[in-house]
Amino acid sequence: MNFGDMVQIGNVVVICNDARRVREVVRLANPDIYVVDPPYEKTELYHCIPFFSNGKYLAVSWGYRSFSTACNVAESKGWEPMFEAVWDCVTSWYTPSNPLARHRSIGVYGKLNTFNLDAALVELPNPPDSMQCNIWGGEENPNVRTVKNTRGSYQYEQSGKHLSTVFQYPNTQLKRNGYSHGKPVQWLSAIISGLPGNTVFDFFGGTGAVAEACLSIGRTCYVVEIEPKKCELIIEQVVKIQDGARPVRWEPPAEHCSGRVVP
Repeated sequence: MNFGDMVQIGNVVVICNDARRVREVVRLANPDIYVVDPPYEKTELYHCIPFFSNGKYLAVSWGYRSFSTACNVAESKGWEPMFEAVWDCVTSWYTPSNPLARHRSIGVYGKLNTFNLDAALVELPNPPDSMQCNIWGGEENPNVRTVKNTRGSYQYEQSGKHLSTVFQYPNTQLKRNGYSHGKPVQWLSAIISGLPGNTVFDFFGGTGAVAEACLSIGRTCYVVEIEPKKCELIIEQVVKIQDGARPVRWEPPAEHCSGRVVP
């Protein structure tokens, strides 16, 4: 795959391009949900966040160091915060005075009180003790959550948020696949499942986890990734998931979007 190519595999369109140069493609796709997760060291790319539009939703990923940058850009573009979904991604630390010091989050923006909690209770296949099916807590899991790791255990409750709202999955399992900052597909599936609409637009494809999450819950996904090699890996994974679906070129009207397509 080359820069500028656009390939469709079933419900997924992979676009090899710069996320800052796909405005017309976004308009043509008319997605219901935007996902913005730039490389962790390039906080300036949060400016790819689109402006708020009625009926749309935004899921922005950040680490604790980029929290304020991501939030400030989202709110400057008119987005109203709904909630923060937290991923506890390590198991080898224990800091009683600063629990969850090393975590990743996704901030979800849109119209308040429209998140479908029931739809987001994704069942995980045979989860080990360190994972949970009901990642949002609530009436089914009202107790304070106990975290266990190699250095001990603790209970965490802060600002009324139970730890049962925190998804636990050690990123060492993800790193085995060769990605240092990949995110759990189950976590993404739960977040996207609770949001209305059918079409998701992922501005920074990376590992392709958002596309996998969309496939697992029957959503359509547009994925932008600037590196051709990563695009090829995403396509391979999507083909495998969709039982050998054949990649074909995706070609929007020429007057609206330029760029090479695969022959």
